[in-house]
Amino acid sequence: MFPGIDQIELKPILFKQVKINRNNHFYGFIINVCQIVYDSTLPSEEKGAYKFADFTRDEKKMNQLFEAFVRNFYKIEQNKFQTIRKETIKWQFTNADNEYLPRMETDITLENDNEKIIIDTKFYKETMTINFGKEKIKSANLYQLFSYLLNQRDDDFKTINAKGILLYPTIEEEYDLEFRYDNHDIHVRTVNLNTNWKHISSRLKEIICV
Repeated sequence: MFPGIDQIELKPILFKQVKINRNNHFYGFIINVCQIVYDSTLPSEEKGAYKFADFTRDEKKMNQLFEAFVRNFYKIEQNKFQTIRKETIKWQFTNADNEYLPRMETDITLENDNEKIIIDTKFYKETMTINFGKEKIKSANLYQLFSYLLNQRDDDFKTINAKGILLYPTIEEEYDLEFRYDNHDIHVRTVNLNTNWKHISSRLKEIICV
């Protein structure tokens, strides 16, 4: 099919060497699919044969995929927020030894001239934790988002009034929870990924009030 083109041994670094630009951007998606197949392929018991590992059982990988999906959805499917990025937030401690402080980086920050939303995506087999027979938001998730909101504040109106959203895939039921601290609205939302694409799109737009 490709005379003169040698076959190569696939290695992780080769995927990073592929340069995607405006002229070949249509290859980006298929390259990503190929990398997922490569990363999830394991040698089988038969010589020269391989099997595909079900990475959906790996919460870490699924969380990364879910985060990237939501971020790129908002980059493409809405125009209310001009800036969509991962944001590094500095701790607002005084006289702190920054060398020992953990790095704070949001999953998704959406901004325009007047509004700011910080979204923390979480992919779990169970959305809530059970405590004394009652459903509770996972405390670590809430602490993390709360820390983002407090430490990102400066003199800008949109940081003082920034909204925080914990976003989970729907497991057994939908959640639409709302809390408020000072000027910050804090929402807990779910999106059903096992449904029609139009419903997913509508839900994600609804979550950021588009």
